Amino acid sequence: MPRPPGLRMEAPKSPEQEGIINNVRFVPIKKKDGTLIGWRSSRANMKSLELAPDSPITPVENVKYQVQAVSDTEPGDPMKGKLVVTIVKRQGRLLTADEWKEVEETVQKAEVPMRKSKAASREIYKLTGVPRKARSEPETRTEILQNMENVADQIIFQTAEDRENELELEAESILGDPLSAERVLKGFRLKNLAKALREHRIVQRTIAEHRKEEVHILASIKDAPTATQLEVLNEIRSKIAVQKDEIEKMTGANPEAFYGIHLSALKEYRHQLTRGRIVETPYVREKADDVVTHILAGKPVLIYGHLGSGKTELAMHVAKKYLGKEALVICGSKHTSLAELYGHQILAIDKIDKKDLDSFINDVERKYDTWVADHKNATDQEKHLAHDRILQTYLTHAKGGTVSDFFLGPIYKAMDEGRPIIIDEVNAIPHEVLISLNHILTRRPGETVDVQQDSGRKITIKPGFGILMTGNLNQGDDRYVDRQDMDPALLSRLYKLEYDYLPQKTVGTVTEADPKDELFTLLVSRLMDKNGDITVPDGSLSQLWKLAKVARVTQDLFAGHEVQDAMFKQGRDRPLAYFLKQSVLSIRSLDNIITQWQREGYRYELDEYIWKEFISQSTDVTERAFLYQLFHDRFGFFSGDKWDQNPDYGSGGRVTAFRITSPKLSAAKIETTGPRTTVETIFGHGPERTSWPSFDVAEEVEETTTPAETPETGTHEEQESVNELLARNAKTNETIRALQQYILNNQFLPIHAVNDWFHDEIERRMQAAFPNISPQEAEERLKRANIRIEDRESEQVAVSQSTDRVLFKKRIVDGQIVGFEDEIALMVRNVFAGSRSKSTLKNLDKIGLFGL
Repeated sequence: MPRPPGLRMEAPKSPEQEGIINNVRFVPIKKKDGTLIGWRSSRANMKSLELAPDSPITPVENVKYQVQAVSDTEPGDPMKGKLVVTIVKRQGRLLTADEWKEVEETVQKAEVPMRKSKAASREIYKLTGVPRKARSEPETRTEILQNMENVADQIIFQTAEDRENELELEAESILGDPLSAERVLKGFRLKNLAKALREHRIVQRTIAEHRKEEVHILASIKDAPTATQLEVLNEIRSKIAVQKDEIEKMTGANPEAFYGIHLSALKEYRHQLTRGRIVETPYVREKADDVVTHILAGKPVLIYGHLGSGKTELAMHVAKKYLGKEALVICGSKHTSLAELYGHQILAIDKIDKKDLDSFINDVERKYDTWVADHKNATDQEKHLAHDRILQTYLTHAKGGTVSDFFLGPIYKAMDEGRPIIIDEVNAIPHEVLISLNHILTRRPGETVDVQQDSGRKITIKPGFGILMTGNLNQGDDRYVDRQDMDPALLSRLYKLEYDYLPQKTVGTVTEADPKDELFTLLVSRLMDKNGDITVPDGSLSQLWKLAKVARVTQDLFAGHEVQDAMFKQGRDRPLAYFLKQSVLSIRSLDNIITQWQREGYRYELDEYIWKEFISQSTDVTERAFLYQLFHDRFGFFSGDKWDQNPDYGSGGRVTAFRITSPKLSAAKIETTGPRTTVETIFGHGPERTSWPSFDVAEEVEETTTPAETPETGTHEEQESVNELLARNAKTNETIRALQQYILNNQFLPIHAVNDWFHDEIERRMQAAFPNISPQEAEERLKRANIRIEDRESEQVAVSQSTDRVLFKKRIVDGQIVGFEDEIALMVRNVFAGSRSKSTLKNLDKIGLFGL
């Protein structure tokens, strides 16, 4: 391509002429398997650098070095190829620990807007199903809005998109340039986190495998373990202990491991809660292990406890996770019959005419109704047997039907298929039915049982069979209707496991919470989203702590335990010990409160939902009054001015009427706390960082080659012509940069869309400045002349958003951009062509760029 008159292209420089290069950072070159094969460094608009294998100094990532070029792979091209260099010396100094701590504070500050920006992105994706990259296309965005029929959805979409871009820009401005210490530390932290989570998953899988091996060996023990079995069991248990110690060490290795591992545990809790499953806290795990060891030893287990403690969920959890089978479940009641446990006969109708079927059914039902009328005191079991007998007699003698088979009930089916059987609410089943289990309870896998209801049939019990029972035992009172004391002979065949409510302190402040407060831990997990953020009214974590404490008090009172400072005070009467008989704040009740609070968008304070979803639901007026007093006096709920502070609590241990009108007080301002705060609320603060990344503070040495490269020209006039072109282009670039920053600050377009446009515009202007040479040559000349100017401009642009807007407007008022307004107006019109946003055009008009 011809060159303009007076311009002389430079000859390619030799490595010696290229000279010394300062402030170079290297990154490792690795194979897929992680093997290090070299070091390289990239430079904007310049040849990349590759470290010679025989360099006297081995580099460290993020450390700056002075290097000497020794060869050029493409000496004939100033842009292509790479320079092979050796390290001369290290430049700068390492940051001190105190300086790193300041950097970390900045990184944590940037995490807040970045986390909120990503939350907005997730919200948009949930609303539209369109990834962010696809949304950057104007056509896609327009289509999204057109497809939203609901105006509220459009407002949510646009508001979330504004937050997404604004907060991302804020985070990026805090982190600084791509080579800043903040970004280096951010990358260092991410590596630590990824490593900790990866290693933690490996250890967890290893422990799970060891537990499976332990369960297998325990299941294979017949009477007493052999010496070999004991040896292997001890070895497995030692390995599990070692792996648990490894998790402890891993968690304390660095802050990322501490927060990451604990957050993954809370996420798992949340995952189970949102699916309505039992959460395996340490207490639950301890009880599950106890159940498993006894089931594997062939001992039926009775899990007993109070309402809402999770007995049935524990039994089903053990069956599926540790015994490896879905359990068959019998729901016990006073109407449960032998047939529901063991099975019943199936009658085949093979000769009856279809036309006579209706008549046949009516005949059977008339005969049955006559029998019931003659036997008014018959039990349900007797009625069931009578109906079968009438049906069988009618088929056999009247219509020629035959008895074809016996349908196995859950007990025999579980034996035949090798599955656990759960008998829920076992003490609600009548004595005469339960007593039939005495023989069944002593049977173990491998043994044969006779199906008494199907004479001559035998079943060999398959491995995996086991019996679990659950029950609400009255234990001296009658709060559970239709529950009865169990027969001592039956109880003697069972391993009895009491299953209490989750552990929780009932005193202290939220700052004293720890992982042993499992109820509070579950409430926190229930409120956080899948990323660990908690977005709730301000002060909610303290309220949750109080709610967990009062919940445990109600559980203790419901279980019949006397609790200090939980007496019923009625006027001047002496405080009375009061035990709840109907209401208990179980996990199910707590979930009802929180779910309703969330679904109403935290419209009112938490107290409103505690009253509406729990206390007011009690049908016992005395119990309702006691609960209000307990929540108010001891735990500080209902303390707002509009709540009744002195209701009538009656006297003599009874309340005849108790009416409270909820004031429906609005919730506090919504605040978002991040994963770090969520973890610290439960587990406390993480360990101090003991190691930092390698990073140099640069010396005052310009990052350029020596000697300086400048275009050579033939005459003074020609030189002035080139300088004018360069100066004009530099000023244009400055204007474009200012406009770009203004657009970003005002969120007119997504960031990457502005960057793409800006890059294309810069390329167009470089070609316009040097119309008679190639774009690569023009870019090289501009780079050489403007590199220092551009560096300074980059620093000037990285100011606060508000300051930048003021500077941009000032440049227009002072006439500093005279001569470029028309070109900028054209660019803006092209960028916003077809825009429907009146506010965008109005804002551009306000700054005086052009009239619309």
